[in-house]
Amino acid sequence: MQKLLLCCVVGVLSACAPSRLGQPAPLTPVFASPPATATAPTSTPTPSATLAPTVTASLTPTASVTASPTSLPEGCLQAEVVGDPTVPDGTALPPGTVFLKLWRVRNSGTCAWQWGDFHLVFAGGDDLSGPPQARAYFFSPEPQLSLDALGSTLWGNMRQTVEPGEVVDIPLMLRVPLRGSIYRSYWRLESGEGRVLANLWVVIAVAPGRWPTADSWAGEWLHINTWFLNNLKDAGTLVLEQDGEDLLGFFYPVGGPSNGDLVVVRGYVLDEGRRAMGVFSLVWDQPLDFTWTMLANRNQFSGEISSRRIDIHGSWCGGRNGLIPPACSP
Repeated sequence: MQKLLLCCVVGVLSACAPSRLGQPAPLTPVFASPPATATAPTSTPTPSATLAPTVTASLTPTASVTASPTSLPEGCLQAEVVGDPTVPDGTALPPGTVFLKLWRVRNSGTCAWQWGDFHLVFAGGDDLSGPPQARAYFFSPEPQLSLDALGSTLWGNMRQTVEPGEVVDIPLMLRVPLRGSIYRSYWRLESGEGRVLANLWVVIAVAPGRWPTADSWAGEWLHINTWFLNNLKDAGTLVLEQDGEDLLGFFYPVGGPSNGDLVVVRGYVLDEGRRAMGVFSLVWDQPLDFTWTMLANRNQFSGEISSRRIDIHGSWCGGRNGLIPPACSP
């Protein structure tokens, strides 16, 4: 399915960002019980020698800005990949699975890294429903970040500064294609000046499994949020996985103060799949509630956005397979 460019969903969310990323108090989950999440197989196949990816000069960067050689000291910004805490190369996952990829990286340079100054840039291969560019988040390896931490609580172990020699985990949300066998996705860790600190990749295999049905919520939706607070409309691509009654998904804003930020969606379906409820949130803010209703054709939905703590109300609608509700036209 053709990937659509994601626009910023943060006209209001950015105004809610706290002044610092500390250790916030846990939130009360929206769910009556914690929803199940998609998990990788209990055994990870050992990749053959052909699975070892090599980033070559033929990979064309999505965007590149050449920094002045004199703008930073020699050896200032450097990184070394030291591990794959999740989804190591050759991992087999069922079709349509939304997964969290972590790269464990050491600051091998002489300068500290500041959160907000670095991005993961898609460099080639299959994008696995990822964005052209995502903000790079830095997390302490212990406790290790997991899918269970996304969407229902704040990510309390996020780092704002990474000193030389320190090791952090860098996450990216991706989705397994529905067909094929082996997929390779190449990324770069870049500074705001376009300096490449490290080449990254993920190699997955599509395992035998149940494909998402046509009438489920799984897939990629062109969606529009309309905030009643300021009548702001934001378009983008919403990526969803449905596992039983549970939903897990994500989208990445493009442009604005939260360009490339990860927005996580968690929820559950009810009324025989006709409705969905849950929360969506940026990494630095408390979740907002949503309620969706799927139209009879199963290729369109409409719903509402609200907040339990601030005066935010809005609408949310979307469609797929070329059937976009008129209210959702960009």
